[in-house]
Amino acid sequence: IDKKYKIQILISGVFHPKDTYVKDAIKWILDTMETLNTPIAIILKRGVELEKYIISGSDLFLHIPRPPFEACGTSWMRAGINGVPTLSSRDGGVIEAIIDGYNGWLFGENRMDPYSPYNEESDIVDFYNKLREILELHRNSYKEFLKVGINAIKTIGSLYNSYRMFSEYVFKAYK
Repeated sequence: IDKKYKIQILISGVFHPKDTYVKDAIKWILDTMETLNTPIAIILKRGVELEKYIISGSDLFLHIPRPPFEACGTSWMRAGINGVPTLSSRDGGVIEAIIDGYNGWLFGENRMDPYSPYNEESDIVDFYNKLREILELHRNSYKEFLKVGINAIKTIGSLYNSYRMFSEYVFKAYK
């Protein structure tokens, strides 16, 4: 992928200090950065101001928690509301909001049971296949790619907002 497409990868966010899985992943990324043809930036910070810049400068948001441990996630919501489609593993709130190929993309198995066998290799293959498909769409049919971002604004923005949430809670509380 890094030789065929001109992409830049930006990794951002925070992780728990005792999360050795993320620490190992970041170490692996740093160790392999030199062998890739793709520029990679890692920002281990978080905040509304920083996220505004990251999201507004992005074409695609990757949300790849390891299923089934993501409670919901909110960064993909902010991306979608701002017209940036998401490629995500099937976990957390994306299962309810992202319609594959319409307002974002999904990869991997839909695993709800944390004790069921997890085929990580299958998810990785599916991730790369889906990413190639998205990059081809971006390169060869940019208008179609933009439609996915517009659909993200329409669908995610109408579902995940404080006005809808407040109205729904008031209606249910005072019914």
